[in-house]
Amino acid sequence: MTRNDVHATLGEAVRQHQAGQIDKAALLYRQVLTTEPDNADALHLLGMVALQQGRPDEAAEWIAKAIARHDRNASYHFHHALALQTLDDLDGAVAGYGKALALNPNDPNIYNNMGNALAAQHKLEDASAAFLSLLALQPDNAVALNNLGTVQRLMGARDEAEASFRKAIALQPGLTAALVNLGNIQRDKGALRAAEASYRQAVAMDPGNAEGLANLALTCRETGKDSEAMALVCRALAIRETPDDRRLFAELARRLGSADDAIRPFMSRAITEVWDRPNLLAPAAARLIRAHHGALLARADAAWPAQLSLADLLGDASFAPLAQDTLLLALLNAAPNTDIALERFLTLLRGAMLRELAQAPCVDPHAYIFAAALAQQCFINEYVFVADDTELAAASALLETPEALTPMRLLLAAAWLPLHRLANAEEFSARNWHASLDGVITQQIREPLQEERLRAGLPRLTRIEHPVSQRVQQQYEENPYPRWVRSGPETQDSIVNFMAAKFSQAGFAPPARPMQDILIAGCGTGQRPITLARKFGDQHMLAIDLSLASLGYAQRKSKEMGLKIVYGQADILELDALERQFDLIESLGVLHHLENPFSGWRMLLSLLRPGGVMLLGLYSASARRPVAEARCRIAARGLGGSAADIRVFRQELMKGGDASILGSEDFFSLSACRDLLFHVQEHHLTLAQIAQFTCENGLRMLGFELDAVVLAAYRQRFAQDSAATDLACWAAFEAEHPGLFGGMYTFWIQKPA
Repeated sequence: MTRNDVHATLGEAVRQHQAGQIDKAALLYRQVLTTEPDNADALHLLGMVALQQGRPDEAAEWIAKAIARHDRNASYHFHHALALQTLDDLDGAVAGYGKALALNPNDPNIYNNMGNALAAQHKLEDASAAFLSLLALQPDNAVALNNLGTVQRLMGARDEAEASFRKAIALQPGLTAALVNLGNIQRDKGALRAAEASYRQAVAMDPGNAEGLANLALTCRETGKDSEAMALVCRALAIRETPDDRRLFAELARRLGSADDAIRPFMSRAITEVWDRPNLLAPAAARLIRAHHGALLARADAAWPAQLSLADLLGDASFAPLAQDTLLLALLNAAPNTDIALERFLTLLRGAMLRELAQAPCVDPHAYIFAAALAQQCFINEYVFVADDTELAAASALLETPEALTPMRLLLAAAWLPLHRLANAEEFSARNWHASLDGVITQQIREPLQEERLRAGLPRLTRIEHPVSQRVQQQYEENPYPRWVRSGPETQDSIVNFMAAKFSQAGFAPPARPMQDILIAGCGTGQRPITLARKFGDQHMLAIDLSLASLGYAQRKSKEMGLKIVYGQADILELDALERQFDLIESLGVLHHLENPFSGWRMLLSLLRPGGVMLLGLYSASARRPVAEARCRIAARGLGGSAADIRVFRQELMKGGDASILGSEDFFSLSACRDLLFHVQEHHLTLAQIAQFTCENGLRMLGFELDAVVLAAYRQRFAQDSAATDLACWAAFEAEHPGLFGGMYTFWIQKPA
C-alpha cells in the first residue's frame, strides 16, 4: 500500500466511522497500521472504536501508542483520559485532561470532563474551578452550570447550588438532570412539596429518568405516600438498579403490606439477592404468596385441622404452580414463613405428601422441586409445624432404614426430622445424590456437622457458674437462636463516621483516638457480629455467648462469608477476667435474661473505654405486656420449653392470641418462639429505670433505633426535644403508644470521656 493508498484508506475509514459503520472502520484502520504501524491517527481512532464498543482498557492501550508517536495532540490526551476515567483511573484521567488543556486551553469539553473526574475524587474546590473556567468560556452552558451546582451542593453551599440549577433550567428548560438536582437541594432544605414538584416535572419530561423516579419515590415516602412511592421505585428498578433503590424497595415492602402482583418479581429478587435481611421481608413475601395462591390457602384454612388429600389441596394442576413460583421457593429457602394461612396449607400439604408420595413408584418432577424447598423451610423453622404421632412415626421410620431412602423419601423425611440424626450421616452425605437434593443434604447434614467440629475448638474465656447463666445456657444449647440463612447488605464505614452522622444532634463526642475494638456480648448465632464486621471490619472484634451450639453456628456463617471474627464462650457476669477494653460494645436482647440486668450492664460499662459507645436492647414492660400474659397462661398450664409444648401452645394462640405475638417474626420458628414466650429467665424494664441508671452512671443518651416515621411523629409531639433523647418525653410517648418499642428498647449511649 502506497502513501497515497494509506491516506485514502484512512479517509474512507473516517467516513465509515462517522456513518456509524464502526466494524468496517476498525478493519480499515488496521489495514493502515499493517503498512504504517506508527500511524498515530490510525492508532488513536482504533482506540476510539474500542472505547465506543465498551473496551476502555484496549482503548487506553491504542491511544497511549498514538501519544507515544505524537504527544502534541490535545485530542489524543483527551480521549486517553476519557478511557482512563471509564476504567476508574481518576488520577490518570485528571493528568491526561491536564495535558490536553495545556495544548488546547479553550476546549470546554476538557474542562467539563476534568471537573467530573475531580468531583469523583472529592477534590471539590478543584472541580469547581474547572467548571468555572468552562463557564468563563461559555457563560450559557447549562450542563456546566448543572455540574457546578452538583459540586456546590457537595461542598455544602446550598444557596449557590440552587442558583446554579435554576440558571441551568432557565437556559435549558428540558435539562431534566438540573430539575432532579434542584429537587435534591429542596429536599436537603426540607422543602418536600417543592422537591416533589421538581421531580414530577423532570419525570413528566423524561419518564425514563431513573434518578428522578427514585428521588420522587423517596419524597413520596417521606410525605406518607407509600403506595405511590412503591410504584415509582419499581419503575426506577426496571430502568436501572442502585443499592439505594433496592434498599428503598425493601423498606417499602416491609411497611406497605401490599399484595400487588406487580411487585412479585422484585420481591423474589429482593430475597434471593438479599436486598434486605430475608427474615424482614418474609411477611411481605407471604402476603404476596397468599394473594397469588388464595384459593389453595383458603381451602386448607377452611378444612383445618382435618387432613386433606393432595388432590383436595392442589387440584388438577398438582405441584406445578408451586414449583414454578419463584417467590414461594425463595421464601421457603431463606426465612421462616410468617403467615398463619400459609403455614396451615404447608402443614396439611406436608402430611398429604408423606401419606401419598413415600411409596409412590413415580413422582411428578415438580413435586421434587417443591419437596426440597419444603424440607429446607421445615429445617429453618426447626420443625415448628404441628405434627401428630402417626405422622412423626412414619417420618422416623424413613430415617431408620436409610438403605431404602429414595430421593423423595429422603426429602419427605427431611421435612419432619433433621437428616443429621441419621446413623452414619457423614457417610450418607457423601453419596452421589441428585443435584436437586444437594441443598437439603448441605443444610441438614454437612453444615450441622461442620458446626460440631467448629465448636469443639472454641475458647472458653470465663467460668459459667451462676445458676441463672447455666439455665439460660442450657436453653440456647438446645435451641440456638436465631436460626438465619442470609445476612442483609451493609455499607462499609468507620465507627466514628457512623456515630457522628447518626447522632450529630444528640452531641456524640468522638474520643481523641481511633475507635476500633468491638465486643458483642451475647452474640447468639452470629447475625449481629457479622453485620458489624461487614460494616466496621472484623480485625478488632470479639463476640461471646454462653452457648457453644450458637457459637458453632456463628463461626460457620462467618467462615462462609470470609470473616475472621474471634468467638469465645463466656458469661457476661465474669467478663472482668478478660482484662481488655473496647470502643463499642453491643448487647441486644441479652441483659434482661440475667438475674439482675443492671449488674450485667455495670460489668459491660467497666469494659467500655471513656468516650466509647454502647448499643443495648432491653425488654419494654409496656410492649411486652401481651407476652407477660401469655407466659402466665403457659405457667398455669404447666407447659415447659419442649418442642411438643411449644407446638401445642402456638396452635392455641393461633385461634385467638394477641396480634402483636401472632405478628412477631419470632412466633414462626421453634427456637425463636421459645425465646419469645418460654424463656427460662427474663425481666421487663421501664424507661424510668433506664433513665435512673444512665443518670447514676453519667451516661449520655444518644438515641433509639426506630423507624424514621416514628421518630418524625415523636419530634412533632415533642418539638422541644429535637435530639429525641429525653427519656421522660419518650415515656409519655410510649404511654400514648404502648406497643411502640416492639417489645424491646434498642438504644445507644456514650460513656463520658
